[in-house]
Amino acid sequence: NGLEDVLVEVFPVKNELDAKKLFQDINSAQPVKLIDLPEEADKFEREVINEASEKLKELFPDMFKVSQRCLPPHLNIDNLRDDLFQARVVSKNSLNSSEKLLQWLLLMNTELAQSGSKKAWSKLKKGKRWEQALEKASNLNFYLGLDKSWLYSEAGAGAAAVANKNANNKQNNKQQIRSRSVLQQQT
Repeated sequence: NGLEDVLVEVFPVKNELDAKKLFQDINSAQPVKLIDLPEEADKFEREVINEASEKLKELFPDMFKVSQRCLPPHLNIDNLRDDLFQARVVSKNSLNSSEKLLQWLLLMNTELAQSGSKKAWSKLKKGKRWEQALEKASNLNFYLGLDKSWLYSEAGAGAAAVANKNANNKQNNKQQIRSRSVLQQQT
């Protein structure tokens, strides 16, 4: 009859307050993101995505919201992390460091800013809420929360090449500075 396959967990409650707390806990539960499942995401890829997402949030704190159901142009960091993972951005674009991924994200944001005038963005959706989202994105120069198409964009490959080059140049500059410092100390 199928009832033997039902798993039931019993939570003892002593009073109505405990029942309310339990009800709130159950109803406030958030679904686990694929990126957070150990068997889904490679540890290194998860670290790259987590670090880059945190850095992006630090750069644009007003554009990140706690709610996973936030409205454009905002992002939720957990949704962003999972979107990056599910779109395979790191592996598809050979972004093997959080710095390279952050560069890629910033380049994609710049491309979104340059690709669409307010008039072009307005064709995507209509309404006062959308106009407000466009206004805020424009004012804060953050467009990644308007639409998710950039995750799968062909331009992503070009941005990845630039991000990899920029990150490598930055690392080479750091190495040159260290080398100069060592040479100066030796003389």
